[in-house]
Amino acid sequence: MKNRYAHFLLSLCIVIIALALIWPATFVSSTARGVDEESRLPVPVEAGFVDNGSGYELPRVPAPVEPSAVEAKPEEPPAFDPAGRYAEVGRKITAIVKKPLYRRAEWGVDIRSLEDDSPVFVYNSDKLFPPASNAKLFTTSTALDRLGPNYRFKTQVAYEGSRGPGNRLTGNLVIFGQGDPDLSGNIQNLPNHFAHFDTMAQKVREYGITEIEGDIIGDDSYFTFAPYGEGWTASDLTRDYGAPISALSFNNNLVTLSLRPNRRVGQPASASVYPSESLLDVNNKTRTVRRGRSSVQWYRKPGTDSVSLRGQLPLRSG
Repeated sequence: MKNRYAHFLLSLCIVIIALALIWPATFVSSTARGVDEESRLPVPVEAGFVDNGSGYELPRVPAPVEPSAVEAKPEEPPAFDPAGRYAEVGRKITAIVKKPLYRRAEWGVDIRSLEDDSPVFVYNSDKLFPPASNAKLFTTSTALDRLGPNYRFKTQVAYEGSRGPGNRLTGNLVIFGQGDPDLSGNIQNLPNHFAHFDTMAQKVREYGITEIEGDIIGDDSYFTFAPYGEGWTASDLTRDYGAPISALSFNNNLVTLSLRPNRRVGQPASASVYPSESLLDVNNKTRTVRRGRSSVQWYRKPGTDSVSLRGQLPLRSG
């Protein structure tokens, strides 16, 4: 019985090997004979087949290519003329670059004279770095070149509907933004961030409208591009420097969320939002503890106005 079983397995293996050798040739031959050129369905190369003129066959796998060794370039020393007119600048920058505090940092510096384009200080100038906030230099210089130093952003107020008796507007008042980055006066250090809006309200009153039977609409359609920059990461969107870009911005498009410990241990910390009119949904899961360290984590799901808070605040942290 054992011998018969062994012979059966041996015969089965021989049949499988024979089919494996015969089947590819049969497939290619029958494909070539049974389908003419006009009725043959095109098979894209992306599907893993190559037309060799007599049918389709699996492409040969190319031999692996050994990656060429990349020789690391040594860090070039800072370059400046020690006896030139910019020698003092070069020495000061070198002293900063060579501080032990920055031993793990990478620097790339290329300073040129505006007079003759001669190098003032050069250090790793051929290396590639993410531009980061250096891009602001190009944004600012482009704005100065195209718009000029005396350019003023305009925020217009208009209405839709009809004006009736009693200084009443039956319709909507529309605030049309055109990209003013400081509508709330943060850069101007105005104590009242609503000062510009108070001025708008006064102008509307002087125009003869004191009552609105409708809505006040903010129109930011002047900017047609995406509110987030290309290459921004999900973590950027939760930071103050990752606020969305808008033609109608207030408070730098930021909402400030502040926490203070509750007066009672075990209760959630007190959360306040500025501007208070912000439509921010705060899910506060924090708690006040008698002692310990402040450890509050927060999360905002991208694309929503919902913020979740977790962690603890000691009584004396406020």
